[in-house]
Amino acid sequence: PEKQISFRNPIGAGNAGYDNPYWTINKNKSLSVVNRFIGNFELVYDANDWLSLRGNTGIDTYVDRRTDYLHAGSANALTGFYEEQYVQESQFNTNLFANAHKTFSDNFAGSIQVGFNYNNRQYNNVGANGTNFIVPDAPPNLTNIPPANRVAYNVAQTQRTSAGFFQINTDIFNQVTINLTGRAESASTFGPLANSLFFYPSATAAWQFTKLTGTN
Repeated sequence: PEKQISFRNPIGAGNAGYDNPYWTINKNKSLSVVNRFIGNFELVYDANDWLSLRGNTGIDTYVDRRTDYLHAGSANALTGFYEEQYVQESQFNTNLFANAHKTFSDNFAGSIQVGFNYNNRQYNNVGANGTNFIVPDAPPNLTNIPPANRVAYNVAQTQRTSAGFFQINTDIFNQVTINLTGRAESASTFGPLANSLFFYPSATAAWQFTKLTGTN
């Protein structure tokens, strides 16, 4: 097979410690062809002057065809290396919201938001690779690799999460604010032995006491 000239190891002085840039440009290949689609839409409905409903959903999906080829004689693949991958990944996300805001009097107003989220991710990677080319200078092809040196793989993953959440805000006497939030979430990645539902609450309160005297 062909040999390259490494600046650290001249030709004939053993294997190259790293690839000559000209060797990498002219001999080795790494290609990726991606087709991707992103789309989303949203609907909003105002039931009245204090209640609105909103929903949105979207998808992000792509297919990636990858090819990696290291010519025989490369520093990291003396007998050659070739790999083909077909990667496909999709993410689907949906949100639903209900928002209400009401002023009950000069001394009390409040708002509440409740919602739901669903997310689904799918990942697939199918491919094969191998070393030890039968014909060192042959065009890149898995059939140029002995069956004993080929490795095929198939990776498939699915992740799902769903959650319900709320947020409550109050304004009392135009000087005291109280906020409450909570989120209950479940995910496929938690595993069968884990608690299937987790709740995350929070609360805050503030008092602008300078308004007791009417000063800002």
